Amino acid sequence: MDAYHRWLGIPPKDQPPNHYRLLAIEPLESSPDVIEAAADQRMAHLRTYQSGKHSALSQKLLNEVAAAKVCLLNPEKKAEYDHQLRKQLQAKRKVIPKAKPLETSKTSEVSKTSEVCADEPAESGLTRLFEKTGGSAGDMARASLLAPGAKRGSRPARPAASSGSSRPWV
Repeated sequence: MDAYHRWLGIPPKDQPPNHYRLLAIEPLESSPDVIEAAADQRMAHLRTYQSGKHSALSQKLLNEVAAAKVCLLNPEKKAEYDHQLRKQLQAKRKVIPKAKPLETSKTSEVSKTSEVCADEPAESGLTRLFEKTGGSAGDMARASLLAPGAKRGSRPARPAASSGSSRPWV
């Protein structure tokens, strides 16, 4: 059984965990209060498994959490531990592979599509789409709140005031 993952939520890729990961706090956390509270929470959680069939595993993890707490709450030990951890983290960063560039054939297909679309104004494409779906250019103009022949950005004309209406034009 993977107690790190099952009980503490530490996936196999992060195992064995460093002290900070074991306590579920940010790497290189500097606040002793945060470190102590996190260790106490983890230990309280692990104690719930002490009386079950995995009591030995629970005790092993309790000892690891206690060791992490002692190390990170001692300024000298923490400084040395953090120094070693920084080295490990920097070494991992160098190993991360870079993303592969896009294939040129796919890139050229995208640029061809862009060129085709650039030849036709957007308005004529919308008009064709509207007409294919049963509308007319006039319907499209009304749908976009433009009177036929009105310039883009202008407001439609006000409706004639009806008698008895107390609502002003908005």
